[in-house]
This record gives sequence, C-alpha cells and structure tokens, in this order.
Amino acid sequence: MNSNNANPGIMLEIENLEVSYGNIQAVKGISLKVPENKIVTLIGSNGAGKSTTLSAISGVVKKKSGKVKFLGEDITNVKAHKIVGRGLVQVPEGRLVFPRLSIKDNLIMGSFSQKMSKTKLNELIEKQFDLFPRLKERQKQAAGTLSGGEQQMLAVSRALMSEPKLVMLDEPSMGLAPMIIDEIFELLIRLKEEGSTILVIEQNANIALSVADYAYALDLGEIILEGTGEELLSNEDVKKAYLG
Repeated sequence: MNSNNANPGIMLEIENLEVSYGNIQAVKGISLKVPENKIVTLIGSNGAGKSTTLSAISGVVKKKSGKVKFLGEDITNVKAHKIVGRGLVQVPEGRLVFPRLSIKDNLIMGSFSQKMSKTKLNELIEKQFDLFPRLKERQKQAAGTLSGGEQQMLAVSRALMSEPKLVMLDEPSMGLAPMIIDEIFELLIRLKEEGSTILVIEQNANIALSVADYAYALDLGEIILEGTGEELLSNEDVKKAYLG
C-alpha cells in the first residue's frame, strides 16, 4: 500500500464528484469509497449516472468538481492513460474488444501500459488462459467472431494483462445469457480471493449485490442508499426499485 495513503485500507475514494453534460448534471456530488481487496457495486437504473461516474474516475469524462483519490494520491486531473499506468483499469460497457485482432493479440494490447519482458508477457497470457480455458482454445480466432459472453471474458482478461490494483467493470452482464452472467460474477469472486479490488456497476442488482461486500444505490446522479450487499438485498425500497 502506498505510504502516502492518508486512509489506509481504502484504495479508491471519491469526494463530492460532480459531472455535467452542458446544462444537464449527470452526477450530483457523490462520495464513495472502495476498500482494498473488496467488491463494491454501484447499482441503479438506466440513466442513473453509473457509467458517467466510472468514466469520470478513469479520466475519460471531465469532472465539474470533486476529488478522486487512488492509493492516497489525488488523480482528479490525471490523464486517462496515466491512470491505467498507475493500476486502475476499466472494462467498458459493450466489451469493445479489437474485433479484427486475435484473442492473443487483444491480450497483448492490454499489456501496453506496463513495460514488461517477453517472459512476463507470456506468463500473464497463460494466467488469463487459466482463468478462461475457452479463450486458450480459440487464441488465434478473431475477437469479433466470438459470442457476447466470450467477448466479455476477453475484455476482462485484457484488463487484467496490466496487472491492475483496481478493476472497474461497466455493466458486465449486459446482453449475456444467465449462465454466462453467473460465470462472470464467479470470476469476480475468484479475483477478489486472489487479491484484486473490484468496483462494478450493474443494472442486474440481484447478482451484483449477492457478490458485493459493500454497495451504493444511485438514482438521478445521487446516492440514495448504501450498505453491505446483504443489507441492500434485503432492503424493501431496493427490492421494489431494483429487484422486481
């Protein structure tokens, strides 16, 4: 852990984050914390501001005000590629794999933010293939020919190639079959067990809350509820709004 961290055990801290698109305020002064080696989820309906929050954290979207701290350091105005280099990566909504590149070449692209030897690179590729044997079988196949679930596996694996300290996932279940969704969320639990820290935003509140150590419910750009995943799963308001 970074010795400058004024809040030990907290990997990511957001303070009063505001994001606007023109006159529309998409995120209205939210604050949240992601402790080290935990799964934190941000749930909310479509248009709640979840993806905007993630994009602001990772430096893709400009912040109107507020502060983002990663490992105790202020990264509010750090460029997106430098944030990746520090160990914070985002798996975007819709996978966004490189469709014409092979699975293996997509994985190699994921390592570009870190300088590493060929030996180290090959070790990391093998590690991803251990996580997803299906990718190993098809490593020479063009990523664009994979199913949605396989592309999601590849997107996660590509993010892990930079050996991130914190992985942020944007709607990982979107458009996937229930069996594949279970597989993706089982992987998140496994990654946590291996020492990863995860922030996941998800419309499928049921599965997200069932794996989360801590959770925030976002509505119209504001956090309206927070608590352990278990607490929010059993909360009557959450049941009515998100669990149907």
